[in-house]
Amino acid sequence: MASPFARIGACECARTRAAGTTCAHRAETTAMEPSTNSHIAGAGRIIDARTVAPPASPEDAVLAIGNFDGVHRGHQSLVARARREADARGLPCVIVTFDPHPRQVLRPDAPFGLVATVEERAAWLLQAGAHRVIVWPFDDQTRTQSPREFLAAIGRHARPRAVVHGPGFALGRARAGTADVLGAIGREDGFDLVPIEPLGTAGDRVSSSAIREAIERGDVEAAARGLGRWPTYSGIVVPGNRVGRTIGFPTANLEPSVPRVVPADGVYAAWVERWPFTHCERRFLGAVSVGDRPTFAGTLRLVEAFLLDFDDDLYGETLRLHLVARIRGQERFASVDDLVTQMHHDVALCRGVLSTNPV
Repeated sequence: MASPFARIGACECARTRAAGTTCAHRAETTAMEPSTNSHIAGAGRIIDARTVAPPASPEDAVLAIGNFDGVHRGHQSLVARARREADARGLPCVIVTFDPHPRQVLRPDAPFGLVATVEERAAWLLQAGAHRVIVWPFDDQTRTQSPREFLAAIGRHARPRAVVHGPGFALGRARAGTADVLGAIGREDGFDLVPIEPLGTAGDRVSSSAIREAIERGDVEAAARGLGRWPTYSGIVVPGNRVGRTIGFPTANLEPSVPRVVPADGVYAAWVERWPFTHCERRFLGAVSVGDRPTFAGTLRLVEAFLLDFDDDLYGETLRLHLVARIRGQERFASVDDLVTQMHHDVALCRGVLSTNPV
C-alpha cells in the first residue's frame, strides 16, 4: 500500500508538474500569507509501520503511545514530558500513533469524525518535540494482541526504555495493559513507566472528545483553545453544480479522504492552505460555507471554500482549511439577490477577522 506520507515535502504545484521544472514559488511575491514549513524538514522522521520494515537493529527509545487525535495541548504536554525524559537518558523520543483510529475499527457502524488527518498528527507530534513518529496500523492483528505481544511488535521498531503515559492509559486486547500490568512487564523487560498528570482541572480537561464537540457546535474558538491552534478541515476539490460561479462566488467543494468532524452549518472565516505539507504551501484568505444550500433547496451537506483575491483551477487538489471564526449560522434567503448581498457582507467580515488572526 502507498504511504500517505510519501508526498510530504514534495512539490505538488500544477505548474511544476506540467513543466517539469523546479518550483519557483519561493521566489514569488504575492498577496498571500507566507507560511513556515518547519514540519517538512522532519518528513523523514515519520515511520509508517504499514510500509516500512523494522530495522535490523532497533534503537532504544523513550516512547509515548496513543491516538493523539488533534494533538491538543494535553497531548503536547505529554510529548514535551517524553522529550525531557528522552533527553535526560540520551535517547530519542519516539511517539506511536494509531491509524486508523481504534474507534473506527472497534465501532465501524458508529459515525465518527477525526479532528485531524494522520499526516497532520505526525507533523504536529514532531513539532511538539518527538524525534520520530511511528504510525502503527490498528487492525485485527493489533486489536487482538496481548499487551506483551503489542510491546514486542513495537520493540522491533524501537525498544522501549521508558513509556510516558497519562491517566487511564491502557493498551492491548480489551485494554488489559493497565499501568499495573505494564509496570510488571517493564520490570521484566527493562523499561520504566513515567506517569504524568492531565492538563487542566477535573471540570476543564483538554480532550479530543471535547474539541470534537466544540467543532460540531461551531465553536471553533473553544476548539482552538484546546488545540493551541485553529482547527482544520481538509479535502480534495471535486466538481459541484457550480452554483457559486453563476453568482460571482466560485467555491471549492471539499471531499475529505477520511471521515472528519464537520463544523456546524454556517459561514466561517478561514485561512485556506493550498499544497499543504509541501514546499509550495501557500495560504489564502477564505470564506467557508458549511451546509446544504437552503436557498437553492439543496439536500446534500457540503463544505465549500471561497478563496478571496484568487483565480485559478483547483480541481483535484487538496486544500486544508484553518477555521478561525464562525461568522453566522446557515440561513435561507428569500431570493438569490438577498443571498448575494449577504455573501458580500460575509466576505468583508471574513477579511476583517483574518487580518487580525494570522494562522
